[in-house]
Amino acid sequence: MTVSAAEYRARKTSKIDLAPRTIPGGTLTEIDTLVVQLRDAGLPVGAGIEKSLAIRNATMGVASSPEDYYPADVLSLTPAKAVEAMRAYAVDLATEAVDVETVRPIETARRHLEGRLQEAAQRELTANSGETIAAMQEKVEAAWQVVTKAASLGITPETTAEQIATEGTDEELAAYRALLEAVPTLTRMARLRVQLATVGGVGVTSVPALNIMGKVTRPEQVQGWQNIYRGESEVVSIEEDWQAYSVGTAPVARLGAGWLDLALAGYSVKINTAEEAKALADLI
Repeated sequence: MTVSAAEYRARKTSKIDLAPRTIPGGTLTEIDTLVVQLRDAGLPVGAGIEKSLAIRNATMGVASSPEDYYPADVLSLTPAKAVEAMRAYAVDLATEAVDVETVRPIETARRHLEGRLQEAAQRELTANSGETIAAMQEKVEAAWQVVTKAASLGITPETTAEQIATEGTDEELAAYRALLEAVPTLTRMARLRVQLATVGGVGVTSVPALNIMGKVTRPEQVQGWQNIYRGESEVVSIEEDWQAYSVGTAPVARLGAGWLDLALAGYSVKINTAEEAKALADLI
């Protein structure tokens, strides 16, 4: 039977799964970045995800293996074995494909392995999220107590260092200094918790603030919490280079960076588990 070149090419390339699976959540690179930040913050991430990223880093710059070339449990591979499997798959791709330029064996093979590693890394983030979130909450609780203490002493976003120095009591001065140290901790833990949701898939992504919101019971409280935390914005000019500027908006700088405002308004802050964040999402 005579087969046209086009039909032959279609038959051969149809054996190759060129499209990597679409996986929700962050890319493997984004997960890698998040893990580094979690580790730098002294938070646990789990040994499994470290291995997933080690395999990925070892295979950068060489071919990647597809699903049929390594076990379903991708983390059972050593980095060296992963490299071997990728090379074998890339060779098979090049052998099977009529049009190597279209198939791009090395790129296709790498995408397959990265997809598997991305799934494995997200599973590990989810599996270890309870320990990670508990460690975050421990840091947040201590910092939040400092914020509520400052609020109880009458310190507000309008309070200035000069006022505290000249008119404040020793207790107010100590609370003011402690507030300045607590705010970066709250901001950092909140950012990491939101990234754990958006990149790691642990939590709510539709309204990221739900991952760090204390107890609320009504939809208007959810919106109120967000509005108070965001505060007011101002128009600013942004220097693009030495001769070009653009105009944008930025939050108005304030003492407490939104956290003090929340305390003064009677709201609270909590590093929520995925279940707790989803329960809040059901309110809205």
